[in-house]
Amino acid sequence: MGNGDAGIELNVNAAGSIFNMTGNYIGFNKAMRALSPGSLSSESGAIRIINGQTVNISNNYIGTLNGGRANCGNAQMGIGIEGTTVTGITINNNTIAYNGRNAIQTYGNGSDKVMISQNCIFCNANEGIELTNGTIGTPTAGIGNNSYGRSFATVDGVKNTVQLSTGFAAWQCDFSGATWILRGYAPANDVVEIFQIHHCGCDGTNQTTTVSKANGTQGLDYVATVTADAQGRWTYSLPQNTVKNGFTVTSTNTAAKRTSEFSPCVSVTTTCLPPTSVIISGSTSITPCVADPITLSGTATLVRTSCYNNIYYTWLKNGLVIYGPSLTYLDYSVVSAADPADDGLYTLRVEDGNAGTATCYLAASPGTTVDVINCGMKISLLTFRGTPFQEYNQLNWVVEADEPQTVELQSSTDGKSFSTISSSYSLSSVNEEVKDYTRNPITYYRLKITSAEGDESFSKIIVLNKNSNLNINVINTKAEDYLELQIISNSDQMIHYIIYDTRGIVMLESSLQVNAGVTNSSIFVGNLNSAIYLIKFSPSNYNDIETKKFMH
Repeated sequence: MGNGDAGIELNVNAAGSIFNMTGNYIGFNKAMRALSPGSLSSESGAIRIINGQTVNISNNYIGTLNGGRANCGNAQMGIGIEGTTVTGITINNNTIAYNGRNAIQTYGNGSDKVMISQNCIFCNANEGIELTNGTIGTPTAGIGNNSYGRSFATVDGVKNTVQLSTGFAAWQCDFSGATWILRGYAPANDVVEIFQIHHCGCDGTNQTTTVSKANGTQGLDYVATVTADAQGRWTYSLPQNTVKNGFTVTSTNTAAKRTSEFSPCVSVTTTCLPPTSVIISGSTSITPCVADPITLSGTATLVRTSCYNNIYYTWLKNGLVIYGPSLTYLDYSVVSAADPADDGLYTLRVEDGNAGTATCYLAASPGTTVDVINCGMKISLLTFRGTPFQEYNQLNWVVEADEPQTVELQSSTDGKSFSTISSSYSLSSVNEEVKDYTRNPITYYRLKITSAEGDESFSKIIVLNKNSNLNINVINTKAEDYLELQIISNSDQMIHYIIYDTRGIVMLESSLQVNAGVTNSSIFVGNLNSAIYLIKFSPSNYNDIETKKFMH
């Protein structure tokens, strides 16, 4: 203690060497006066790492003693990491306090693989953890710890209310009577360590709106460890007797041995400026018809654009998440058919994932009420199928309607240019069948439906291929009640099948409709006796016959 230079300096890189620095009291030391390699003025007061293989720094008192109650601060950094270690540095279970600069800093070119865990860090003059690269004071883009981003933490409550006053006044987050949840974002699958600060900044100043270098965010008491999921989200339920204190987190990639800086501290009793104003475009109440598509679009306006780097979007229905949080904004859509189950209050929430300057990092739009109603049948295409035969193609469709409509059957040889080959007019629902006499090996078909008001719609395109390419797989060759099939076809077609026993007696005969692509189907065989059976498949053009064996 009380050395004119750094208390401990390591500059040895012998192959396979392991250095354990444990159980030391390191205080009252000054910084190195000489220049360290790479022309970096050393500012490491207690421990200075220039070079090494494997370094473990644990269970030391750095800048303090007597359980952290005595001020024995070193003049500069608590731990300064200026160079490269081969397998990494682990800094854990130390008490680091009252030092004249940052508690832990990496500032050498190549200072990588630094894992920092469960330390007690408080009342250092600057930051708890500072990750830079290059000359002190002018950090440049680096790798590893030098570019490892901050974690993001907010405090949320099950019953919390977040209200935005007129204009851009401060938010008030009211968590009274709620269950408190600390939540945030980190790199996917990272280990997140949660620390309690008791106040934001050891001099008692609140640093939830500005993270300054003086009395920067540090972690006094280790609370818990959680793991971020594959989307980087994590949560931790706070004990209610601690909720009025400040919290901060770090995130660590344990495989790469890289730990982030501390996040800005958050508290359940804080106010802050809103990062965004959020709205859902259009009316605050919509009443779509059953079977109509629904799309809700939202917009967010940043108040202070220089502060936010990662904006997360979340759609909620009746307060429950239905999309997100995601860095990608998407309109919320019911693209097929709305039904009364879609009734509810929809809101868009936007939050800042960088957490560089503020807490409460979220804003929610006013709600839009969706009330799906029954507007009548209109026109609906229920089925559209086709089957290829050698001399012709057979097309069938069913239209359900409560108004007049014209249905045109259109064909194409290239799937791009279509022409009408038949047309029919009906006052209501219709079930039609048309034979297209063609020997073309491949033909594309679609329906054009025109309502009495002139509204046009088109069906999906189906492809009929006379050169059938059929692959039939029996999934369960030992069947109980159902024989499960997977059928791969290059065309929509009807497949005929016959089931017979080993004596050739036909037990069951029927047909299956398959679509181009993969069709999963099942045949009921529960009434058959226990025996071995054969099933013969014949496609509609009768060019190929395939036989499979199964047991019941």
